[in-house]
Amino acid sequence: MSLKNILNSDNPEVKELLSHINELSFNALPDYILNDPDNTDGRRYFTVSVVKRNVDAWAVTDYMGHVYGRDLEDSYEPLPSSRDEDFIAKYRFSLAEAVEIAEKVMWKLRINRFDVNSYKEFYDAYKEKERLEKEEQ
Repeated sequence: MSLKNILNSDNPEVKELLSHINELSFNALPDYILNDPDNTDGRRYFTVSVVKRNVDAWAVTDYMGHVYGRDLEDSYEPLPSSRDEDFIAKYRFSLAEAVEIAEKVMWKLRINRFDVNSYKEFYDAYKEKERLEKEEQ
């Protein structure tokens, strides 16, 4: 069963399980990079989270705390008392819609000069250089 099917399920047990979720995180980097204990930057910088803000109001956020709208553009998230109706309408979603947006945003993120693909290339080149240096010793 796909995540989309789970999120749209009418199954009472699935709905009960989903009611206990407060945050989901997405990262487009491959597992071998995400599971590298020395690589906390890639894990953090390229992670997009879907965070519960109210009963059925979810926000799509990045590591800097920016929020993303349907247009995939980011915005600073003001303090709760400063969030007007326009902000809520633009940056709050159902869980299913927030997940759809997060799955697109994770491929769009840029950290300095890197997007996901160029970061992967940089990481692979760095690890290869590190491996060759160890062989020379």
